[in-house]
Amino acid sequence: MLRAKLDNDVKLFLILEAAYIGAVESGKITKDLALIIHGSKLGQDKYLITEEFTDTMAEELKDELSC
Repeated sequence: MLRAKLDNDVKLFLILEAAYIGAVESGKITKDLALIIHGSKLGQDKYLITEEFTDTMAEELKDELSC
């Protein structure tokens, strides 16, 4: 999203934002967000590691671009 902001590319920003929101709404979140939601009793099944989240974002982005 930073690249979109630096380039003042509103369309790219909106596409990336929609992909991110889609991932979060489907429950696919990183540990930092999961800690906020679930607190100290956080199980590893409640969040994705970086590589998994990156893969999820790639799929969400493909979906957004195909619309």
